[in-house]
Amino acid sequence: MRKQDNEKGLLYLFEFSGRNFTNFLNSCIELNLTPQLIERIDSLTVRFFLSSKDAQVLKKSSLSNFAVKQISEGGLKKILHLCIYRIGLIIGLVVSFVFLVVFNNRLLQFHIWGVDEITQKQVIESIKDYGISKFSSMNFRTDELEKYLMTNFDFSLVSIVTKGNSMIINIKEELSDSRAQFDDITANYNMIIKDIQVFSGTSNIGKGDIVFKGDTLVSAYYQDNGEKFYIEPKAKIDAEVFFCESYTFKNTEPVYQRTGNKTLLDMSLGIGNKGLKVLNQDNPYQSFELEEKNSLYSYYFLPIFINKVYAYQTELKSITHNFEEERQQIINRLEIKIQEQLPLGLSDIVKDVIITPVDEGCIINYYVKGVMSWTY
Repeated sequence: MRKQDNEKGLLYLFEFSGRNFTNFLNSCIELNLTPQLIERIDSLTVRFFLSSKDAQVLKKSSLSNFAVKQISEGGLKKILHLCIYRIGLIIGLVVSFVFLVVFNNRLLQFHIWGVDEITQKQVIESIKDYGISKFSSMNFRTDELEKYLMTNFDFSLVSIVTKGNSMIINIKEELSDSRAQFDDITANYNMIIKDIQVFSGTSNIGKGDIVFKGDTLVSAYYQDNGEKFYIEPKAKIDAEVFFCESYTFKNTEPVYQRTGNKTLLDMSLGIGNKGLKVLNQDNPYQSFELEEKNSLYSYYFLPIFINKVYAYQTELKSITHNFEEERQQIINRLEIKIQEQLPLGLSDIVKDVIITPVDEGCIINYYVKGVMSWTY
């Protein structure tokens, strides 16, 4: 069994679909091809292995007219793939050991939390002026650095801890009197205002106004003699809320579909933030889709990963749709999308579907409206 698995590892795996596998085998014999380790998956699917030489002959022969597709590589490509993984392991171990020796007890990262009025970059620059930067020794007094930052920026509180090779800084800023400390009341949906009562703050809307999601309803301030004072806004709002989902139906639709052919365009080996290009070749297809696949191989001290970019050949096909057959399915999908948006507390719900003919198709709009009340 173990010998069989080793054999599989160096062979190309193919999959045949259809009911005429016997004819396919006879054609293989005519071309001196030898399918190995044949396994029937189900009544219509058979998998088999070919040597590297036979695999190349199959790809170039008329047997490609059969429903046969390659599942995995073998031969020298398989060996190269395994070698790359082994090289990655060795490099990872060496680099991890060197990194551990060289950068032990050295500062590598800053994590800064709580800043808003100033930027993290300003804090880091101030720490550099103090005499600490990346790769500095971790043997410094955090309490003295805390006092320095509080004095330099007029922070109300600074807390610094070190963990591993990182410095974690938590900051509480002093709030200026002119800065708003409260959030405005904004619209969560598209709606028409039926009634609004503002208890604190400044209203930006009135009864009968149409507002859209994100619009400010009540601002978090009031004005007295031209001076602005910030305050937590409070209000009661009644509104008619609207939801809509649309779908454009086309009688005929051009669609790019994959042909089944693919090419590996790019492969690189990554160690931490450094990359090593292993393969880079031109794209042979005029119409294609790109797909990137990343696989993490090891994570000792630095991550080691392999990145591959494939080009999948596509061809343009025209698909014909029947509106009457698909109509209910489309409406059901639109209804599911809207149901996911409807908030709790929505009452007097009214639903409507409007179909508008357009060139070569139509537009289906699914509308829902209801009444809601909020007290902030």
